[in-house]
Amino acid sequence: PGAALAGGEQPHAHLMYSERTVDSIERGAEQYFRRYNGKHPELGGCRKDSAGTEERLFETRQRWAEVQNAHLQQYGHAAQMNHRSLAEQGIDWAPEQ
Repeated sequence: PGAALAGGEQPHAHLMYSERTVDSIERGAEQYFRRYNGKHPELGGCRKDSAGTEERLFETRQRWAEVQNAHLQQYGHAAQMNHRSLAEQGIDWAPEQ
C-alpha cells in the first residue's frame, strides 16, 4: 500500500474499551471510572482487571480481525485483515514516510 501521506489508503481502526469489572454496585459514569476504593467499594469506581493484559490484547486483536473478515466476506469484499504484525507475517517492508 502507498503511504498515507502520498494519498494512499491505509484503513485501520482504533478501539477503546475499559478494563473495569462490573460488580453489583450501581454507579454513574463519573463514579464508574474513579479510583477503586477497597475499604468502601460503594464510594469508589469499579476495580480494574489488568491480569493477563498483554495476552488479552493479542486475543482482542485476533477476534477483531475475525469480525472484520466475516463482514468483509459477507459483503463480497476480497480484502482480509490480519491482526499479526508485518514481521509475524514474514513481510519485510521498509518504513514509508
